[in-house]
Amino acid sequence: MRDKNKDILARLIAELPQYQAPAEVWEQIDKSLSLPASAAWNQLPEYQPPDSVWDQIESGLSRKQAAHSARLLPLRRMLPWATGIAATFAGLLWLFQPFQSVGSTGEGVVSISYSREIVDASLLQRDWEQDENAFEMINRLCAGSAFTCNNPDMQSLQAELDELTEAKISLEEALGKFGTDVDLIGQLTEIERQRTALLKQILDYFI
Repeated sequence: MRDKNKDILARLIAELPQYQAPAEVWEQIDKSLSLPASAAWNQLPEYQPPDSVWDQIESGLSRKQAAHSARLLPLRRMLPWATGIAATFAGLLWLFQPFQSVGSTGEGVVSISYSREIVDASLLQRDWEQDENAFEMINRLCAGSAFTCNNPDMQSLQAELDELTEAKISLEEALGKFGTDVDLIGQLTEIERQRTALLKQILDYFI
Protein backbone atom coordinates (compact mmCIF):
# COMPACT_ATOMS: atom_id res chain seq x y z
CA MET A 1 0.00 0.00 0.00
CA ARG A 2 2.87 2.34 0.87
CA ASP A 3 4.59 1.66 -2.48
CA LYS A 4 1.34 2.41 -4.31
CA ASN A 5 0.98 5.77 -2.55
CA LYS A 6 4.59 6.55 -3.37
CA ASP A 7 3.97 5.93 -7.09
CA ILE A 8 0.86 8.12 -7.03
CA LEU A 9 2.77 10.96 -5.32
CA ALA A 10 5.62 10.74 -7.85
CA ARG A 11 3.16 10.90 -10.75
CA LEU A 12 1.39 13.94 -9.27
CA ILE A 13 4.70 15.76 -8.77
CA ALA A 14 5.68 15.04 -12.38
CA GLU A 15 2.38 16.50 -13.58
CA LEU A 16 2.86 19.79 -11.70
CA PRO A 17 3.43 22.79 -14.00
CA GLN A 18 7.01 23.96 -14.19
CA TYR A 19 7.94 27.59 -13.59
CA GLN A 20 11.00 29.30 -15.01
CA ALA A 21 11.92 32.62 -13.38
CA PRO A 22 12.63 35.49 -15.78
CA ALA A 23 16.27 36.34 -16.44
CA GLU A 24 15.97 39.76 -14.72
CA VAL A 25 15.12 38.04 -11.43
CA TRP A 26 18.38 36.11 -11.49
CA GLU A 27 20.28 39.27 -12.48
CA GLN A 28 18.81 41.15 -9.51
CA ILE A 29 19.78 38.33 -7.14
CA ASP A 30 23.30 38.26 -8.60
CA LYS A 31 23.68 42.03 -8.10
CA SER A 32 22.53 41.75 -4.49
CA LEU A 33 25.05 39.02 -3.78
CA SER A 34 27.83 41.07 -5.40
CA LEU A 35 27.31 44.12 -3.15
CA PRO A 36 30.33 44.96 -0.94
CA ALA A 37 29.97 44.06 2.71
CA SER A 38 29.98 47.73 3.75
CA ALA A 39 27.16 48.57 1.32
CA ALA A 40 25.11 45.61 2.50
CA TRP A 41 25.70 46.67 6.10
CA ASN A 42 24.47 50.19 5.38
CA GLN A 43 21.27 48.81 3.91
CA LEU A 44 20.40 46.94 7.09
CA PRO A 45 17.50 48.51 9.04
CA GLU A 46 18.50 50.48 12.11
CA TYR A 47 16.94 49.91 15.52
CA GLN A 48 17.17 52.27 18.46
CA PRO A 49 16.20 50.60 21.76
CA PRO A 50 13.96 52.65 24.08
CA ASP A 51 15.47 54.51 27.05
CA SER A 52 13.94 51.99 29.45
CA VAL A 53 16.31 49.30 28.13
CA TRP A 54 19.39 51.40 28.92
CA ASP A 55 17.93 52.29 32.33
CA GLN A 56 17.54 48.59 33.17
CA ILE A 57 21.12 47.83 32.07
CA GLU A 58 22.50 50.71 34.14
CA SER A 59 20.42 49.64 37.16
CA GLY A 60 21.69 46.06 36.87
CA LEU A 61 25.33 47.21 36.73
CA SER A 62 24.81 49.43 39.78
CA ARG A 63 23.36 46.52 41.79
CA LYS A 64 26.28 44.27 40.86
CA GLN A 65 28.80 46.94 41.88
CA ALA A 66 26.99 47.52 45.19
CA ALA A 67 26.91 43.78 45.91
CA HIS A 68 30.63 43.54 45.12
CA SER A 69 31.45 46.40 47.50
CA ALA A 70 29.28 44.84 50.21
CA ARG A 71 31.24 41.59 49.92
CA LEU A 72 34.60 43.39 50.13
CA LEU A 73 33.75 45.48 53.20
CA PRO A 74 33.51 42.56 55.69
CA LEU A 75 36.75 41.16 54.28
CA ARG A 76 38.56 44.45 54.94
CA ARG A 77 37.26 44.49 58.50
CA MET A 78 38.22 40.86 59.10
CA LEU A 79 41.76 41.30 57.72
CA PRO A 80 43.51 42.46 60.93
CA TRP A 81 42.33 39.63 63.17
CA ALA A 82 42.52 37.05 60.36
CA THR A 83 46.18 37.98 59.86
CA GLY A 84 46.78 37.49 63.58
CA ILE A 85 45.20 34.04 63.47
CA ALA A 86 47.31 33.03 60.48
CA ALA A 87 50.50 34.22 62.20
CA THR A 88 49.66 32.25 65.35
CA PHE A 89 48.93 29.08 63.36
CA ALA A 90 52.19 29.44 61.41
CA GLY A 91 54.11 29.83 64.67
CA LEU A 92 52.59 26.63 66.07
CA LEU A 93 53.55 24.71 62.93
CA TRP A 94 57.14 25.92 63.24
CA LEU A 95 57.36 24.92 66.91
CA PHE A 96 56.28 21.35 66.25
CA GLN A 97 58.20 20.65 63.03
CA PRO A 98 60.72 17.78 63.26
CA PHE A 99 64.44 18.58 63.11
CA GLN A 100 66.84 16.01 61.63
CA SER A 101 70.44 15.72 62.78
CA VAL A 102 73.25 13.23 62.04
CA GLY A 103 74.34 10.90 64.85
CA SER A 104 77.79 9.44 65.51
CA THR A 105 76.99 6.44 63.30
CA GLY A 106 76.23 8.68 60.36
CA GLU A 107 72.55 7.75 60.40
CA GLY A 108 69.88 10.40 60.46
CA VAL A 109 68.38 10.97 63.88
CA VAL A 110 65.01 12.65 64.09
CA SER A 111 64.36 14.85 67.10
CA ILE A 112 61.32 16.94 67.95
CA SER A 113 61.78 20.37 69.47
CA TYR A 114 58.96 22.12 71.27
CA SER A 115 58.52 24.98 73.68
CA ARG A 116 55.93 25.80 76.28
CA GLU A 117 54.54 29.31 76.56
CA ILE A 118 53.28 30.60 79.89
CA VAL A 119 50.59 33.24 79.46
CA ASP A 120 49.86 35.81 82.11
CA ALA A 121 46.31 35.18 83.35
CA SER A 122 45.63 38.92 83.38
CA LEU A 123 46.01 38.98 79.60
CA LEU A 124 43.09 36.56 79.24
CA GLN A 125 40.62 38.65 81.22
CA ARG A 126 37.73 39.85 79.09
CA ASP A 127 37.26 43.23 80.74
CA TRP A 128 36.44 45.27 77.65
CA GLU A 129 32.70 45.20 78.34
CA GLN A 130 32.97 47.23 81.55
CA ASP A 131 32.65 50.63 79.84
CA GLU A 132 29.76 49.81 77.49
CA ASN A 133 27.33 51.86 79.59
CA ALA A 134 29.45 54.94 78.99
CA PHE A 135 29.28 54.41 75.22
CA GLU A 136 25.50 53.98 75.36
CA MET A 137 25.30 57.29 77.20
CA ILE A 138 26.34 59.08 73.97
CA ASN A 139 23.00 58.20 72.36
CA ARG A 140 21.10 59.64 75.31
CA LEU A 141 23.15 62.83 75.23
CA CYS A 142 22.59 63.25 71.48
CA ALA A 143 18.85 62.80 71.96
CA GLY A 144 18.86 65.84 74.22
CA SER A 145 21.34 67.92 72.22
CA ALA A 146 20.86 67.32 68.49
CA PHE A 147 22.71 70.54 67.62
CA THR A 148 25.91 69.31 69.26
CA CYS A 149 25.74 65.89 67.60
CA ASN A 150 25.19 67.44 64.16
CA ASN A 151 28.56 69.18 64.37
CA PRO A 152 30.76 67.88 61.48
CA ASP A 153 33.71 67.16 63.78
CA MET A 154 31.40 65.37 66.18
CA GLN A 155 29.93 63.26 63.38
CA SER A 156 33.43 62.33 62.21
CA LEU A 157 34.32 61.09 65.70
CA GLN A 158 31.08 59.11 65.90
CA ALA A 159 31.73 57.49 62.51
CA GLU A 160 35.21 56.44 63.64
CA LEU A 161 33.75 55.08 66.87
CA ASP A 162 31.12 53.08 64.94
CA GLU A 163 33.83 51.56 62.75
CA LEU A 164 35.85 50.47 65.78
CA THR A 165 32.70 49.04 67.37
CA GLU A 166 32.03 46.91 64.28
CA ALA A 167 35.63 45.65 64.34
CA LYS A 168 35.22 44.80 68.01
CA ILE A 169 32.07 42.78 67.31
CA SER A 170 33.86 40.80 64.58
CA LEU A 171 36.77 40.03 66.89
CA GLU A 172 34.41 38.95 69.67
CA GLU A 173 32.73 36.51 67.29
CA ALA A 174 36.13 35.10 66.32
CA LEU A 175 37.20 34.85 69.94
CA GLY A 176 34.09 32.84 70.69
CA LYS A 177 35.44 30.19 68.34
CA PHE A 178 39.10 30.27 69.39
CA GLY A 179 38.62 30.64 73.13
CA THR A 180 41.62 32.22 74.87
CA ASP A 181 43.61 33.35 71.84
CA VAL A 182 46.11 35.88 73.18
CA ASP A 183 46.47 37.69 69.85
CA LEU A 184 42.73 38.25 69.51
CA ILE A 185 42.44 39.43 73.11
CA GLY A 186 45.34 41.82 72.53
CA GLN A 187 43.64 43.27 69.45
CA LEU A 188 40.38 43.65 71.35
CA THR A 189 42.18 45.45 74.17
CA GLU A 190 43.79 47.86 71.69
CA ILE A 191 40.44 48.54 69.99
CA GLU A 192 38.84 49.23 73.36
CA ARG A 193 41.65 51.65 74.22
CA GLN A 194 40.99 53.57 70.98
CA ARG A 195 37.23 53.56 71.60
CA THR A 196 37.76 54.98 75.09
CA ALA A 197 39.96 57.76 73.69
CA LEU A 198 37.24 58.65 71.16
CA LEU A 199 34.62 58.56 73.91
CA LYS A 200 36.54 61.17 75.89
CA GLN A 201 36.80 63.44 72.83
CA ILE A 202 33.06 63.13 72.17
CA LEU A 203 32.13 63.86 75.80
CA ASP A 204 34.23 67.05 75.66
CA TYR A 205 31.61 68.50 73.27
CA PHE A 206 28.95 68.23 75.97
CA ILE A 207 31.01 69.88 78.72
